[in-house]
Amino acid sequence: MGYIYGHVEISNYTGKISVIQGENDKYGSEQDILNDFDNCISEDKSLVIVPKADHSYRDERKEPIYQSEVLELL
Repeated sequence: MGYIYGHVEISNYTGKISVIQGENDKYGSEQDILNDFDNCISEDKSLVIVPKADHSYRDERKEPIYQSEVLELL
């Protein structure tokens, strides 16, 4: 949850990787994460993008309205 592009080393990780990322997360875009996935040896990778959410799954007013959606995904 809340993947931070450039601060997580996954290239040699072989286990399951599940990322739930806000569409407007300033710490990593969908494409950034997909690029990391392309360079990772794990075969068990998944990415879910939460539309309109930031890194903390909040909306543009900083209200945490998407957090319950993320909890349901878990």
